[in-house]
Amino acid sequence: PAPPRRGGATNDDDPRARVIIEGLVKYFGSQRDVAAVDGLSLTITQGEIFALLGHNGAGKTTTISILIGMLAATDYRRCTVAGHDVRTDMDGVRRAIGCCPQFDILFEDLSGLQHMQLYAAVKGVRATRAEELLTRLTLPLTNAPASTYSGGMKRRLSVGTALVGGCEVVFLDEPSSGLDPVSRRKLWQLLKDERASGRTIVLTTHFMEEADYLGDRIAIMAHGRVVCQGTTAQLKQQHGVGYYLTLTRQQQQGDDSKDAVRPLDVAGVLELCNEFCDGEARLHHET
Repeated sequence: PAPPRRGGATNDDDPRARVIIEGLVKYFGSQRDVAAVDGLSLTITQGEIFALLGHNGAGKTTTISILIGMLAATDYRRCTVAGHDVRTDMDGVRRAIGCCPQFDILFEDLSGLQHMQLYAAVKGVRATRAEELLTRLTLPLTNAPASTYSGGMKRRLSVGTALVGGCEVVFLDEPSSGLDPVSRRKLWQLLKDERASGRTIVLTTHFMEEADYLGDRIAIMAHGRVVCQGTTAQLKQQHGVGYYLTLTRQQQQGDDSKDAVRPLDVAGVLELCNEFCDGEARLHHET
């Protein structure tokens, strides 16, 4: 194969691009016969939440692991994060990113606050940022060590350590895994608030609801490839089948005729449906 193309932006690049992937390949096995990532190409821009959606084994975690330096790519034409090549300038990549891996990597003897203060100090941000995020994540400000935390608390702390540094690009590998519905919703709102500050967030998930709610754009992966990508509206329009709502009119109360029914307020039904369908509802009815 042709040698990978190195370096930063070219004249053809979107100046807002923060992650550029062209032809990324990762093989496993002694014979390189298992393609975990198979010719992946993506461009992710500043200030968006980009969701990689797919089943277990689709290649999502392998892709993230290459981008944060935990795995080496087999080959690529180009693969940069914040303008830094993932093979030749991983130090630059690490300075620009925050990451939450698929499995929690915590210091069991440190409290949640100590974790956050440590990562804040490494990134050179104010210490009060640690306390603010802990509060948003509903984690205690006490000295209780992380070893005493529940699984959901550890997961939220792992997300917090990725966010506390105020990094340009944040990678979150299944951030809501193991969280209860209330905690998941609070986390989603936090991520939207972080996105609003101009940060780029790349997350993986196998929850369609999570990708739908958070993703400004979504790439659906299968067998190491992107099978489709776009905004939620684009994907639903191109590949969705929509929803069908059946309404049955009731017999008019107090009317002796079995055939008497209440008049159908077509405009009212359509208005109600559009409240839940972003104005995309279509109504077919029989008089």
